[in-house]
Amino acid sequence: MIGSSPRPDRASSITPGSPADHADHPRQTSSQQRSASSSLAQTRIGGALLLKQDYGLAIESFRQAILLDGANADAFVGMAMAYLHGGDYALARAALEEAKRIDPAKQAKVDEVIAYINQREAGGGAH
Repeated sequence: MIGSSPRPDRASSITPGSPADHADHPRQTSSQQRSASSSLAQTRIGGALLLKQDYGLAIESFRQAILLDGANADAFVGMAMAYLHGGDYALARAALEEAKRIDPAKQAKVDEVIAYINQREAGGGAH
């Protein structure tokens, strides 16, 4: 607990909906491209619902995004944020671990949020 604790609202570089993460690949079929595009749309909707603090609907939107594209790390991050704000630390951690597995570039920021979860579970630190 030295210094300021990482907070989920400070994890802006891993917020859901980054279009760069979902660039179309030339070898994708049009069906795959539509699924990736729809997944990105669901991720963005989930992000908007997070901002409205409608965590239940946000989780459902992120779940739809993941069903459309299981490699959508941003959807897992968004789902984790919704679970975290809802107080479900175990599911938040699981979603973050999956995001990190899918996109190792997110590891540093994801690990910050996981450290925050660990601190909260240990009873330390306030929002």
